[in-house]
Amino acid sequence: MPQLIVVVTPAKVADILADHQKWLSNKGGGRADLALSDLTGFSFIRADLQRAKLTGAILCKAILVAADLREADLFSTDLCDANLTGADLSGCGLRGACLRGTVFNYANLDGANLRKANLKGADLHNARLTNADFFGAQMEDTLIDKG
Repeated sequence: MPQLIVVVTPAKVADILADHQKWLSNKGGGRADLALSDLTGFSFIRADLQRAKLTGAILCKAILVAADLREADLFSTDLCDANLTGADLSGCGLRGACLRGTVFNYANLDGANLRKANLKGADLHNARLTNADFFGAQMEDTLIDKG
């Protein structure tokens, strides 16, 4: 049976993020669960999405500049042409994610799991990649600093 993608409104996303902040502060609320959500073009500038569940979400052309995505679950997420400049993705799971054309300039990907991710044409200039796992990732035309 195919999985259904959920279309969410900006107001619903704002409510989910507010609950997530409470959860992160141990003041009730709940973990942000935006799995299988269509968030195409959404703006998450400086959003705190650490440990959020975004499995299978569609975040094409989303703006996640300086977002905190530490240890977030981004398994099989579609982030094609998204902007993650300066984002913190340390320890997050991006296994099988579509990252075609995604911008990761100055992003922190320390310890990130990028196994079997599609990074074709992604821009990783000045990104931190210590202990990032790229096993089986598609890296054709990926821009990466060689140091």
